[in-house]
Amino acid sequence: MRKTNLLILTMFLLSIANVIGQTNTDSVEELDTDIELIEEISSINNVDRCIEFVNKKRPNIANDKVKRWCNKEIKSGTKNIKQVRKLDKSRLKKIKGLSAKKQKSLLDMNPERRAKLASLSDEKLAMVAKLDKTKVRKLAKISNEKIARIAKLDENQLKKLASMDRVRLKKLSGMNEESMKKELEKYQLKAVVKKDFKKRTVAKSNLKMVNQEFLKKVTLYKNMKANFKNERTAFQEAKESGDEEAAKEHAKKFLSHAADMTITTLEKVRLKAETSESMSEDEVAETISKINEKINELETSKKKVLAATSKEEIKDAGKIIINAWKRAKHMIKLHAVKVVKSKVSTILAKSEKLERRLEHFLAKAEEKGVDTSSLDEQVDSFSETIDEARTKFKEAEAYLKEAKDAEDDSKKELLEEARSLTKEAYGLLKDAHKILAEIVKSVKGTGEDFNVDKEINSEETEAYEIIEVASVETVETVEKIEVDKSEADTTVVA
Repeated sequence: MRKTNLLILTMFLLSIANVIGQTNTDSVEELDTDIELIEEISSINNVDRCIEFVNKKRPNIANDKVKRWCNKEIKSGTKNIKQVRKLDKSRLKKIKGLSAKKQKSLLDMNPERRAKLASLSDEKLAMVAKLDKTKVRKLAKISNEKIARIAKLDENQLKKLASMDRVRLKKLSGMNEESMKKELEKYQLKAVVKKDFKKRTVAKSNLKMVNQEFLKKVTLYKNMKANFKNERTAFQEAKESGDEEAAKEHAKKFLSHAADMTITTLEKVRLKAETSESMSEDEVAETISKINEKINELETSKKKVLAATSKEEIKDAGKIIINAWKRAKHMIKLHAVKVVKSKVSTILAKSEKLERRLEHFLAKAEEKGVDTSSLDEQVDSFSETIDEARTKFKEAEAYLKEAKDAEDDSKKELLEEARSLTKEAYGLLKDAHKILAEIVKSVKGTGEDFNVDKEINSEETEAYEIIEVASVETVETVEKIEVDKSEADTTVVA
Protein backbone atom coordinates (compact mmCIF):
# COMPACT_ATOMS: atom_id res chain seq x y z
CA MET A 1 0.00 0.00 0.00
CA ARG A 2 2.82 2.35 0.95
CA LYS A 3 4.61 1.51 -2.33
CA THR A 4 1.47 2.33 -4.29
CA ASN A 5 1.04 5.68 -2.53
CA LEU A 6 4.70 6.48 -3.08
CA LEU A 7 4.34 5.72 -6.78
CA ILE A 8 1.27 7.97 -7.06
CA LEU A 9 3.10 10.76 -5.23
CA THR A 10 6.13 10.42 -7.52
CA MET A 11 3.96 10.62 -10.63
CA PHE A 12 2.17 13.67 -9.20
CA LEU A 13 5.50 15.45 -8.52
CA LEU A 14 6.75 14.60 -12.01
CA SER A 15 3.61 16.07 -13.53
CA ILE A 16 4.12 19.27 -11.54
CA ALA A 17 7.74 19.35 -12.71
CA ASN A 18 6.59 18.99 -16.31
CA VAL A 19 4.16 21.87 -15.88
CA ILE A 20 6.85 23.99 -14.26
CA GLY A 21 9.27 23.08 -17.01
CA GLN A 22 6.68 23.92 -19.64
CA THR A 23 5.97 27.24 -17.99
CA ASN A 24 9.64 28.11 -18.04
CA THR A 25 10.12 27.13 -21.66
CA ASP A 26 7.02 28.88 -23.02
CA SER A 27 7.70 32.40 -24.28
CA VAL A 28 5.84 35.53 -25.25
CA GLU A 29 6.49 34.60 -28.89
CA GLU A 30 3.47 32.31 -28.53
CA LEU A 31 1.39 35.32 -27.54
CA ASP A 32 2.77 37.38 -30.44
CA THR A 33 1.51 34.80 -32.91
CA ASP A 34 -1.85 34.10 -31.22
CA ILE A 35 -4.08 36.13 -33.54
CA GLU A 36 -7.30 35.11 -31.78
CA LEU A 37 -5.97 36.25 -28.41
CA ILE A 38 -4.91 39.59 -29.91
CA GLU A 39 -8.38 40.07 -31.33
CA GLU A 40 -9.96 39.34 -27.96
CA ILE A 41 -7.86 41.88 -26.00
CA SER A 42 -8.17 44.59 -28.67
CA SER A 43 -10.84 46.34 -26.59
CA ILE A 44 -8.85 46.19 -23.34
CA ASN A 45 -6.94 49.36 -22.47
CA ASN A 46 -5.81 48.41 -18.95
CA VAL A 47 -2.63 46.41 -18.25
CA ASP A 48 -4.01 44.60 -15.12
CA ARG A 49 -7.15 43.53 -16.97
CA CYS A 50 -5.00 42.32 -19.87
CA ILE A 51 -2.82 40.23 -17.48
CA GLU A 52 -5.88 38.72 -15.83
CA PHE A 53 -7.44 37.84 -19.18
CA VAL A 54 -4.24 36.31 -20.66
CA ASN A 55 -3.53 34.30 -17.49
CA LYS A 56 -6.95 32.65 -17.84
CA LYS A 57 -6.48 31.94 -21.52
CA ARG A 58 -2.83 30.88 -21.38
CA PRO A 59 -2.04 29.62 -17.84
CA ASN A 60 1.23 27.98 -18.95
CA ILE A 61 2.88 31.37 -19.66
CA ALA A 62 4.82 32.76 -16.68
CA ASN A 63 3.14 35.76 -15.06
CA ASP A 64 6.20 38.05 -15.45
CA LYS A 65 6.23 37.32 -19.20
CA VAL A 66 2.52 38.00 -19.49
CA LYS A 67 2.98 41.27 -17.63
CA ARG A 68 5.77 42.41 -20.00
CA TRP A 69 3.72 41.41 -23.02
CA CYS A 70 0.59 43.23 -21.83
CA ASN A 71 2.62 46.34 -21.01
CA LYS A 72 4.01 46.32 -24.54
CA GLU A 73 0.65 45.73 -26.21
CA ILE A 74 -1.31 48.31 -24.22
CA LYS A 75 1.49 50.86 -24.63
CA SER A 76 1.51 50.38 -28.42
CA GLY A 77 -2.12 51.49 -28.46
CA THR A 78 -5.14 49.22 -28.72
CA LYS A 79 -6.16 50.80 -32.02
CA ASN A 80 -2.87 49.62 -33.55
CA ILE A 81 -2.78 46.11 -32.10
CA LYS A 82 -4.83 44.53 -34.86
CA GLN A 83 -2.82 46.35 -37.50
CA VAL A 84 0.46 45.14 -36.01
CA ARG A 85 -0.67 41.53 -36.26
CA LYS A 86 -1.91 41.93 -39.81
CA LEU A 87 1.74 42.09 -40.82
CA ASP A 88 2.37 38.44 -40.01
CA LYS A 89 4.00 35.48 -41.75
CA SER A 90 0.82 34.33 -43.42
CA ARG A 91 0.31 37.71 -45.05
CA LEU A 92 3.92 38.11 -46.13
CA LYS A 93 4.04 34.63 -47.64
CA LYS A 94 1.37 35.69 -50.11
CA ILE A 95 3.67 38.36 -51.57
CA LYS A 96 5.36 36.88 -54.62
CA GLY A 97 9.14 37.12 -54.84
CA LEU A 98 9.58 38.12 -51.20
CA SER A 99 12.42 36.05 -49.72
CA ALA A 100 12.30 34.50 -46.27
CA LYS A 101 15.10 36.87 -45.27
CA LYS A 102 13.03 39.93 -46.16
CA GLN A 103 9.97 38.48 -44.47
CA LYS A 104 11.98 38.06 -41.28
CA SER A 105 13.34 41.61 -41.59
CA LEU A 106 9.79 42.99 -41.68
CA LEU A 107 8.60 40.81 -38.80
CA ASP A 108 11.61 41.88 -36.69
CA MET A 109 10.58 45.55 -36.82
CA ASN A 110 9.23 47.12 -33.68
CA PRO A 111 5.41 47.03 -33.25
CA GLU A 112 4.87 50.71 -34.00
CA ARG A 113 6.56 50.52 -37.41
CA ARG A 114 4.92 47.21 -38.22
CA ALA A 115 1.57 48.84 -37.49
CA LYS A 116 2.25 51.61 -40.01
CA LEU A 117 3.24 49.19 -42.75
CA ALA A 118 0.30 46.93 -41.93
CA SER A 119 -2.03 49.79 -42.82
CA LEU A 120 -0.91 49.52 -46.46
CA SER A 121 -2.81 47.44 -48.98
CA ASP A 122 -1.28 44.13 -50.05
CA GLU A 123 -0.21 45.71 -53.35
CA LYS A 124 1.57 48.67 -51.69
CA LEU A 125 3.01 46.47 -48.93
CA ALA A 126 4.51 44.29 -51.68
CA MET A 127 6.18 47.36 -53.21
CA VAL A 128 7.59 48.46 -49.85
CA ALA A 129 8.66 44.97 -48.85
CA LYS A 130 10.79 44.61 -51.97
CA LEU A 131 12.93 47.60 -50.93
CA ASP A 132 16.04 46.96 -48.84
CA LYS A 133 15.69 47.06 -45.05
CA THR A 134 17.32 50.51 -44.75
CA LYS A 135 14.71 52.13 -46.99
CA VAL A 136 11.83 50.19 -45.41
CA ARG A 137 12.94 51.36 -41.98
CA LYS A 138 13.00 55.01 -43.11
CA LEU A 139 9.51 54.77 -44.61
CA ALA A 140 8.18 53.07 -41.49
CA LYS A 141 9.42 55.96 -39.32
CA ILE A 142 7.11 58.56 -40.86
CA SER A 143 3.65 59.27 -39.48
CA ASN A 144 0.51 57.27 -40.28
CA GLU A 145 -0.92 60.24 -42.16
CA LYS A 146 2.15 60.40 -44.40
CA ILE A 147 2.13 56.62 -44.89
CA ALA A 148 -1.36 57.02 -46.33
CA ARG A 149 -0.06 59.65 -48.78
CA ILE A 150 2.89 57.63 -50.03
CA ALA A 151 0.54 54.68 -50.60
CA LYS A 152 -0.65 56.59 -53.68
CA LEU A 153 2.78 56.51 -55.35
CA ASP A 154 3.79 54.07 -58.05
CA GLU A 155 6.76 51.72 -57.64
CA ASN A 156 9.36 54.05 -59.19
CA GLN A 157 8.13 57.07 -57.23
CA LEU A 158 8.22 55.06 -54.02
CA LYS A 159 11.81 53.98 -54.73
CA LYS A 160 12.81 57.61 -55.28
CA LEU A 161 11.19 58.70 -52.03
CA ALA A 162 12.69 55.84 -50.00
CA SER A 163 16.15 56.59 -51.40
CA MET A 164 16.11 60.16 -50.05
CA ASP A 165 17.74 61.35 -46.88
CA ARG A 166 15.58 61.78 -43.79
CA VAL A 167 14.88 65.49 -44.15
CA ARG A 168 13.86 65.42 -47.81
CA LEU A 169 11.78 62.29 -47.21
CA LYS A 170 9.97 64.08 -44.40
CA LYS A 171 9.40 67.23 -46.48
CA LEU A 172 8.08 65.45 -49.56
CA SER A 173 5.88 62.97 -47.68
CA GLY A 174 4.23 65.96 -45.99
CA MET A 175 3.06 67.35 -49.34
CA ASN A 176 -0.25 66.58 -50.98
CA GLU A 177 -0.30 63.86 -53.63
CA GLU A 178 0.00 66.20 -56.64
CA SER A 179 2.84 68.28 -55.18
CA MET A 180 4.75 65.21 -54.01
CA LYS A 181 4.63 63.57 -57.44
CA LYS A 182 5.64 66.82 -59.14
CA GLU A 183 8.60 67.24 -56.79
CA LEU A 184 9.70 63.64 -57.36
CA GLU A 185 10.00 64.40 -61.08
CA LYS A 186 13.04 66.55 -60.21
CA TYR A 187 14.90 63.48 -59.01
CA GLN A 188 16.24 60.37 -60.65
CA LEU A 189 17.69 57.08 -59.46
CA LYS A 190 21.33 56.56 -60.29
CA ALA A 191 23.41 53.40 -60.05
CA VAL A 192 25.73 53.51 -57.05
CA VAL A 193 29.40 53.32 -57.96
CA LYS A 194 32.45 53.52 -55.74
CA LYS A 195 33.44 57.18 -55.65
CA ASP A 196 36.82 58.71 -54.94
CA PHE A 197 35.55 62.14 -56.06
CA LYS A 198 38.50 62.59 -58.45
CA LYS A 199 38.20 63.51 -62.12
CA ARG A 200 41.89 63.13 -62.86
CA THR A 201 44.98 61.89 -61.06
CA VAL A 202 48.08 64.03 -60.57
CA ALA A 203 51.36 62.31 -59.76
CA LYS A 204 52.68 63.03 -56.25
CA SER A 205 56.01 64.14 -57.71
CA ASN A 206 54.17 66.76 -59.81
CA LEU A 207 52.18 67.91 -56.78
CA LYS A 208 55.38 68.41 -54.79
CA MET A 209 57.07 70.31 -57.62
CA VAL A 210 54.05 72.57 -58.20
CA ASN A 211 53.67 73.27 -54.47
CA GLN A 212 57.31 74.37 -54.33
CA GLU A 213 56.77 76.61 -57.37
CA PHE A 214 53.62 78.04 -55.78
CA LEU A 215 55.54 79.01 -52.63
CA LYS A 216 58.13 80.77 -54.81
CA LYS A 217 55.34 82.74 -56.46
CA VAL A 218 54.00 83.75 -53.05
CA THR A 219 57.42 85.13 -52.03
CA LEU A 220 57.86 86.82 -55.42
CA TYR A 221 54.46 88.45 -55.10
CA LYS A 222 55.34 89.91 -51.69
CA ASN A 223 58.50 91.47 -53.11
CA MET A 224 56.63 92.88 -56.11
CA LYS A 225 54.01 94.38 -53.83
CA ALA A 226 56.65 96.08 -51.71
CA ASN A 227 58.33 97.52 -54.86
CA PHE A 228 54.93 98.59 -56.21
CA LYS A 229 54.14 100.53 -53.02
CA ASN A 230 57.57 102.17 -52.95
CA GLU A 231 57.36 103.31 -56.59
CA ARG A 232 53.79 104.55 -56.16
CA THR A 233 54.87 106.62 -53.13
CA ALA A 234 57.85 107.96 -55.10
CA PHE A 235 55.52 108.86 -57.99
CA GLN A 236 53.20 110.81 -55.67
CA GLU A 237 56.17 112.70 -54.14
CA ALA A 238 57.64 113.56 -57.55
CA LYS A 239 54.24 114.69 -58.79
CA GLU A 240 53.72 116.94 -55.75
CA SER A 241 57.22 118.44 -56.11
CA GLY A 242 56.60 119.27 -59.79
CA ASP A 243 59.37 116.95 -61.09
CA GLU A 244 57.53 115.67 -64.18
CA GLU A 245 60.37 113.52 -65.54
CA ALA A 246 60.83 111.70 -62.23
CA ALA A 247 57.04 111.27 -61.95
CA LYS A 248 56.94 109.64 -65.41
CA GLU A 249 59.75 107.20 -64.56
CA HIS A 250 58.20 106.19 -61.24
CA ALA A 251 54.77 105.86 -62.90
CA LYS A 252 56.20 103.50 -65.52
CA LYS A 253 57.80 101.40 -62.77
CA PHE A 254 54.79 101.13 -60.44
CA LEU A 255 52.49 100.33 -63.38
CA SER A 256 54.98 97.68 -64.49
CA HIS A 257 54.96 96.22 -60.96
CA ALA A 258 51.14 96.28 -60.98
CA ALA A 259 51.17 94.21 -64.16
CA ASP A 260 53.73 91.79 -62.67
CA MET A 261 51.64 91.36 -59.50
CA THR A 262 48.56 90.53 -61.55
CA ILE A 263 50.51 88.11 -63.74
CA THR A 264 51.97 86.38 -60.67
CA THR A 265 48.50 86.02 -59.13
CA LEU A 266 47.20 84.49 -62.35
CA GLU A 267 50.18 82.14 -62.43
CA LYS A 268 49.29 80.94 -58.93
CA VAL A 269 45.76 80.21 -60.12
CA ARG A 270 47.17 78.36 -63.12
CA LEU A 271 49.40 76.20 -60.90
CA LYS A 272 46.41 75.20 -58.77
CA ALA A 273 44.39 74.35 -61.85
CA GLU A 274 47.24 72.20 -63.20
CA THR A 275 47.23 70.09 -60.01
CA SER A 276 43.47 69.92 -59.51
CA GLU A 277 42.07 66.39 -59.30
CA SER A 278 38.45 67.53 -59.18
CA MET A 279 38.58 69.18 -62.62
CA SER A 280 38.46 67.19 -65.84
CA GLU A 281 41.25 67.47 -68.40
CA ASP A 282 39.01 69.65 -70.60
CA GLU A 283 38.17 71.95 -67.69
CA VAL A 284 41.83 72.32 -66.79
CA ALA A 285 42.72 73.10 -70.40
CA GLU A 286 39.96 75.72 -70.65
CA THR A 287 41.00 77.40 -67.38
CA ILE A 288 44.67 77.52 -68.37
CA SER A 289 43.78 78.91 -71.79
CA LYS A 290 41.81 81.80 -70.26
CA ILE A 291 44.59 82.55 -67.78
CA ASN A 292 47.25 82.57 -70.52
CA GLU A 293 45.10 84.95 -72.53
CA LYS A 294 45.00 87.40 -69.60
CA ILE A 295 48.72 87.04 -68.96
CA ASN A 296 49.53 87.81 -72.60
CA GLU A 297 47.28 90.87 -72.46
CA LEU A 298 49.10 92.13 -69.37
CA GLU A 299 52.55 91.43 -70.84
CA THR A 300 51.65 93.49 -73.90
CA SER A 301 50.38 96.36 -71.74
CA LYS A 302 53.53 96.24 -69.62
CA LYS A 303 55.73 96.59 -72.73
CA LYS A 304 53.70 99.60 -73.88
CA VAL A 305 54.15 101.29 -70.49
CA LEU A 306 57.91 100.74 -70.46
CA ALA A 307 58.25 101.96 -74.06
CA ALA A 308 56.16 105.12 -73.45
CA THR A 309 57.97 108.47 -73.53
CA SER A 310 55.22 111.03 -72.98
CA LYS A 311 52.83 111.52 -70.09
CA GLU A 312 49.88 110.77 -72.41
CA GLU A 313 51.41 107.49 -73.63
CA ILE A 314 52.08 106.38 -70.05
CA LYS A 315 48.53 107.31 -69.05
CA ASP A 316 46.99 105.39 -71.98
CA ALA A 317 49.14 102.32 -71.35
CA GLY A 318 48.37 102.56 -67.62
CA LYS A 319 44.63 102.49 -68.32
CA ILE A 320 45.11 99.29 -70.31
CA ILE A 321 46.91 97.69 -67.35
CA ILE A 322 44.26 98.82 -64.87
CA ASN A 323 41.44 97.55 -67.11
CA ALA A 324 43.29 94.29 -67.63
CA TRP A 325 43.71 93.99 -63.87
CA LYS A 326 40.01 94.61 -63.25
CA ARG A 327 39.05 91.89 -65.73
CA ALA A 328 41.63 89.52 -64.25
CA LYS A 329 40.50 90.37 -60.73
CA HIS A 330 36.92 89.30 -61.48
CA MET A 331 38.20 86.08 -63.03
CA ILE A 332 40.39 85.39 -59.99
CA LYS A 333 37.51 86.04 -57.59
CA LEU A 334 35.20 83.87 -59.68
CA HIS A 335 37.79 81.13 -59.58
CA ALA A 336 38.24 81.59 -55.81
CA VAL A 337 34.51 81.07 -55.23
CA LYS A 338 34.54 78.04 -57.52
CA VAL A 339 37.43 76.64 -55.49
CA VAL A 340 35.51 76.86 -52.21
CA LYS A 341 32.35 75.61 -53.95
CA SER A 342 34.26 72.60 -55.24
CA LYS A 343 35.54 71.77 -51.77
CA VAL A 344 32.08 72.10 -50.23
CA SER A 345 30.52 70.08 -53.06
CA THR A 346 32.91 67.21 -52.40
CA ILE A 347 32.35 67.25 -48.62
CA LEU A 348 28.58 67.47 -49.14
CA ALA A 349 28.60 64.43 -51.44
CA LYS A 350 30.68 62.48 -48.93
CA SER A 351 28.36 63.52 -46.08
CA GLU A 352 25.26 62.37 -47.98
CA LYS A 353 26.99 59.04 -48.57
CA LEU A 354 27.81 58.84 -44.85
CA GLU A 355 24.15 59.33 -43.98
CA ARG A 356 23.26 56.35 -46.17
CA ARG A 357 25.87 54.28 -44.31
CA LEU A 358 24.44 55.36 -40.96
CA GLU A 359 20.93 54.34 -42.04
CA HIS A 360 22.26 50.94 -43.10
CA PHE A 361 24.05 50.51 -39.76
CA LEU A 362 20.92 51.40 -37.75
CA ALA A 363 18.82 48.88 -39.68
CA LYS A 364 21.35 46.11 -39.02
CA ALA A 365 21.78 47.08 -35.35
CA GLU A 366 18.01 47.10 -34.78
CA GLU A 367 17.76 43.61 -36.25
CA LYS A 368 20.19 42.47 -33.56
CA GLY A 369 17.98 43.93 -30.84
CA VAL A 370 20.05 47.09 -30.21
CA ASP A 371 18.05 50.04 -28.87
CA THR A 372 18.65 52.67 -31.58
CA SER A 373 16.32 55.40 -30.29
CA SER A 374 19.07 57.79 -29.13
CA LEU A 375 21.17 57.06 -32.22
CA ASP A 376 18.15 57.84 -34.39
CA GLU A 377 17.88 61.27 -32.75
CA GLN A 378 21.56 61.95 -33.46
CA VAL A 379 21.20 60.86 -37.08
CA ASP A 380 18.15 63.16 -37.36
CA SER A 381 20.36 66.04 -36.22
CA PHE A 382 23.11 65.01 -38.66
CA SER A 383 20.62 64.85 -41.55
CA GLU A 384 19.08 68.23 -40.69
CA THR A 385 22.49 69.91 -40.61
CA ILE A 386 23.49 68.35 -43.93
CA ASP A 387 20.19 69.51 -45.45
CA GLU A 388 20.78 73.07 -44.24
CA ALA A 389 24.27 73.01 -45.77
CA ARG A 390 22.82 71.66 -49.04
CA THR A 391 20.29 74.53 -49.13
CA LYS A 392 23.00 77.16 -48.61
CA PHE A 393 25.12 75.50 -51.26
CA LYS A 394 22.30 75.60 -53.82
CA GLU A 395 21.74 79.30 -53.13
CA ALA A 396 25.47 79.91 -53.64
CA GLU A 397 25.37 78.02 -56.95
CA ALA A 398 22.53 80.25 -58.16
CA TYR A 399 24.50 83.43 -57.35
CA LEU A 400 27.62 82.01 -58.97
CA LYS A 401 25.74 81.12 -62.14
CA GLU A 402 24.26 84.63 -62.29
CA ALA A 403 27.69 86.21 -61.73
CA LYS A 404 29.21 84.50 -64.77
CA ASP A 405 27.17 86.60 -67.19
CA ALA A 406 26.75 89.72 -65.04
CA GLU A 407 28.21 93.16 -65.72
CA ASP A 408 31.30 94.18 -63.77
CA ASP A 409 29.30 96.47 -61.45
CA SER A 410 27.05 93.68 -60.16
CA LYS A 411 29.50 90.78 -60.60
CA LYS A 412 31.45 91.69 -57.45
CA GLU A 413 28.30 91.73 -55.28
CA LEU A 414 27.02 88.43 -56.71
CA LEU A 415 30.38 86.73 -56.18
CA GLU A 416 30.49 87.97 -52.60
CA GLU A 417 27.02 86.53 -51.95
CA ALA A 418 28.09 83.21 -53.46
CA ARG A 419 31.28 83.18 -51.42
CA SER A 420 29.46 84.04 -48.17
CA LEU A 421 26.81 81.32 -48.63
CA THR A 422 29.42 78.75 -49.58
CA LYS A 423 31.37 79.53 -46.42
CA GLU A 424 28.16 79.13 -44.39
CA ALA A 425 27.59 75.75 -46.04
CA TYR A 426 31.14 74.74 -45.19
CA GLY A 427 30.63 75.77 -41.56
CA LEU A 428 27.45 73.67 -41.35
CA LEU A 429 29.27 70.65 -42.79
CA LYS A 430 31.91 71.04 -40.07
CA ASP A 431 29.08 71.05 -37.50
CA ALA A 432 27.64 67.90 -39.10
CA HIS A 433 30.93 66.09 -38.74
CA LYS A 434 31.11 67.03 -35.07
CA ILE A 435 27.72 65.33 -34.72
CA LEU A 436 29.13 62.36 -36.63
CA ALA A 437 31.97 62.08 -34.11
CA GLU A 438 29.39 61.92 -31.31
CA ILE A 439 27.44 59.27 -33.23
CA VAL A 440 30.57 57.13 -33.56
CA LYS A 441 31.09 57.43 -29.78
CA SER A 442 27.49 56.39 -29.15
CA VAL A 443 27.89 53.43 -31.50
CA LYS A 444 30.89 52.20 -29.52
CA GLY A 445 28.69 52.28 -26.43
CA THR A 446 26.34 49.76 -28.05
CA GLY A 447 29.15 47.28 -28.64
CA GLU A 448 28.53 47.41 -32.39
CA ASP A 449 31.04 48.59 -34.99
CA PHE A 450 30.61 51.44 -37.48
CA ASN A 451 33.41 52.32 -39.88
CA VAL A 452 32.87 55.64 -41.69
CA ASP A 453 35.11 54.48 -44.55
CA LYS A 454 33.55 51.04 -45.03
CA GLU A 455 31.51 50.54 -48.18
CA ILE A 456 27.99 49.08 -47.87
CA ASN A 457 27.73 45.50 -49.04
CA SER A 458 25.90 45.66 -52.39
CA GLU A 459 24.14 42.38 -51.58
CA GLU A 460 22.48 43.98 -48.54
CA THR A 461 21.17 47.15 -50.17
CA GLU A 462 19.77 48.20 -53.52
CA ALA A 463 22.40 49.49 -55.94
CA TYR A 464 21.00 52.96 -56.58
CA GLU A 465 20.91 56.39 -54.99
CA ILE A 466 18.82 59.53 -55.49
CA ILE A 467 20.15 62.61 -57.27
CA GLU A 468 18.52 65.91 -58.10
CA VAL A 469 18.57 66.30 -61.88
CA ALA A 470 18.92 70.09 -61.78
CA SER A 471 22.02 69.96 -59.56
CA VAL A 472 24.12 67.55 -61.64
CA GLU A 473 27.04 69.71 -62.65
CA THR A 474 30.79 69.85 -62.77
CA VAL A 475 32.92 70.09 -59.66
CA GLU A 476 35.77 72.49 -60.20
CA THR A 477 38.93 73.08 -58.14
CA VAL A 478 40.21 72.36 -54.65
CA GLU A 479 41.75 75.36 -52.93
CA LYS A 480 40.75 78.92 -52.08
CA ILE A 481 42.94 81.77 -53.32
CA GLU A 482 42.69 85.08 -51.51
CA VAL A 483 43.11 88.35 -53.44
CA ASP A 484 44.44 91.47 -51.69
CA LYS A 485 41.86 94.20 -52.28
CA SER A 486 44.58 96.88 -52.05
CA GLU A 487 45.98 95.67 -55.39
CA ALA A 488 43.04 97.27 -57.18
CA ASP A 489 43.96 100.74 -55.89
CA THR A 490 46.56 101.38 -58.59
CA THR A 491 46.60 105.05 -59.53
CA VAL A 492 47.03 106.06 -63.19
CA VAL A 493 49.17 109.10 -63.98
CA ALA A 494 46.93 112.16 -63.82
